[in-house]
Amino acid sequence: MSVKLFLLLVICHPLSYVNCVPNFEEVLNFRLDEIPYIRMELRDGVNSDFDNTYVNYFFKQKICPMIIATYSLNITKPPPKRRESFVIVSDMGNLQQTVKLFSQTAGLFFFIIVNEIDLSELDNIFGILWKLSGIYRTILLTLDGLMVYNPFFYNPKLGKFGGIQMLGEINKGRIFDDMNGYPLRVQVFRSVYSRPVYDIVLNKMISHEGADAIVASELQKNMNFTMILQKPSKDYFGERAPNGSYNGAIAMITNSETDIVLTGFFIKDYLVPLEFTATVYDDQLCCYVPKAARIPPSILPICALRPSFWVAFILAGFACGTVWAAFRVLNLRICPENHKKQYSFRNIKLLYQFLRIFNDTCVVWVKANIVRFPPFNSERIILISICLVSVILGAIIESSLATVFIHPMYYQDINTLHELDESGLEIIYKYTSFKDDLFFSETSPLFAALNKKLKYLDDLDADLIKDLVERGDIASVTRYTSLILESNEYILTKKIHIISECPKHYMIAYVMPKDSPFGEKINELLLKFLSAGLIDKWIADMHDKAARLVMKGNIIPRTSAFKVLTMVDLQLAFYVIIVGSLISMMSLGVEKSDLLLNCYKPSQQKRVVTSQFWQTQSKRGETLQQFQADIKRLVHLAYPTAGNDIMNQLAVKAFVKAVGDINLQRVIRTGGKRTLPEA
Repeated sequence: MSVKLFLLLVICHPLSYVNCVPNFEEVLNFRLDEIPYIRMELRDGVNSDFDNTYVNYFFKQKICPMIIATYSLNITKPPPKRRESFVIVSDMGNLQQTVKLFSQTAGLFFFIIVNEIDLSELDNIFGILWKLSGIYRTILLTLDGLMVYNPFFYNPKLGKFGGIQMLGEINKGRIFDDMNGYPLRVQVFRSVYSRPVYDIVLNKMISHEGADAIVASELQKNMNFTMILQKPSKDYFGERAPNGSYNGAIAMITNSETDIVLTGFFIKDYLVPLEFTATVYDDQLCCYVPKAARIPPSILPICALRPSFWVAFILAGFACGTVWAAFRVLNLRICPENHKKQYSFRNIKLLYQFLRIFNDTCVVWVKANIVRFPPFNSERIILISICLVSVILGAIIESSLATVFIHPMYYQDINTLHELDESGLEIIYKYTSFKDDLFFSETSPLFAALNKKLKYLDDLDADLIKDLVERGDIASVTRYTSLILESNEYILTKKIHIISECPKHYMIAYVMPKDSPFGEKINELLLKFLSAGLIDKWIADMHDKAARLVMKGNIIPRTSAFKVLTMVDLQLAFYVIIVGSLISMMSLGVEKSDLLLNCYKPSQQKRVVTSQFWQTQSKRGETLQQFQADIKRLVHLAYPTAGNDIMNQLAVKAFVKAVGDINLQRVIRTGGKRTLPEA
């Protein structure tokens, strides 16, 4: 009798599930293999929990380590550690309180319900749990079998999502493979790779374009959800208040007002609970400044080549002249005697020779012709070499001039952060997230100085680039890709310049609430897109589209292969002529003033009188007596210390020289005339 009663109790006992749920161990083994450890929570003071078949399974399983504890609904438990997994024993009457006691937004829950279940009550309990906390990883171990709450199960009778299903009806819990058209709240606002499209009549966003839009569309196809595009916040990403709170998209994330923001965020610590998806792309924060002014045509030929080239050009000319002069010295030392008399070191013309060499070198250096060839073959070879070098350098200069007249040249742009600091320009920004660690002041003195130049613009709708171009006295900072895609026309038309040294590089991802239930599946799909190169391809398509729009809009300035030169382009040549004429006049004035000063010196006066004495000629209509008196006056002025005999001889010689008739000169010389009257 006792044996039959025992068998009857084993077969019919409501807590014996072996016959009701065959092979449940296999299903549970698969679930336990996904978690590092599990907590077993038994009801305090209820010994019958130890007799439960499911409880005994967990005691005996060797797949996952287990912590055993008890709980009481009358005692408030401390919040559980995040991402812990639980096995909780309860009954239908206390299930709602038990769920509230252990609820958390992550982890796996096994609820062992020891009595008969009420499906409508289960729908209500776990439906509220899903809506408030996003908890879906719950497995119900009941008398009727293993069940789960599927938030994406659609009940056409009730017209709502969510319901209890048998675990076998779902493919191993992959409920996010098919969300059955579940409405997913998506936040998208204007950014680099997202372009919202608005319906002006309805005053709402109806779609969006760009790489982020394609990602959203692909996620929707693969997960089969209905995208509910929320109205973008006017604060865009969100600005942090002094009390640490945010507005904008970040506020919607932290308040669980949206399920995902499919606009790229910089991956960094925003000091609020949110979660990033897998990295989808990267970008840099770059500073940009007004483009340097265009070089005016008046000095364009000078700026056609770098200053170092002109310095090298001038120094090379002096070096060639020096080599030529050195060869002249060597040639004078080894040349024959007759040449030594002509080019003697003691000759007063030696300095003149060197000056003439440097003058000829400069003439050849600018591709002109020299008047006199050097007398030595070695110097002629040097001169030929100089001519060849001048031809090469002249070709470089001429080609550069032709280039700068066709393609405009600009002054040196700001290319480094150090040059930006020296420029003194204010750096305007309109997103507070840019300033957080853009110029970390403790990194370097340069960053500390630049950080002081940052100025916040409290107008998210302001067109900073347009203001920068119009004012010309400020700098700004934004994402590099934003400049390339949205402001390429300013770059191509030479209105702004991007500083090549970017201070910050960021990885970028989408944002979800902390421990979002959609995160695992979304990350899985994003990684597939990335590994296939799809996101890079969609981004490249946006760049191509932007380039086509630029070409279609004729924004790129057209340049032709030739240019008709005007007087404005040639004004430098006239400036050179004017300056050269002024210098020539100054030189002439200096020479004339020096000559006038020398005329009043005694030595110079004597030299002048002596020259006049020997070059004196009879004037037309002048009598012989007048000519004689003129010669006497000049001989006394030219040789005041000479004796009378010498003066008479000099006067006779000057008279004979002044006589134009050769026969008469011969008669006077042979006549033995010693004085001027006799001659």
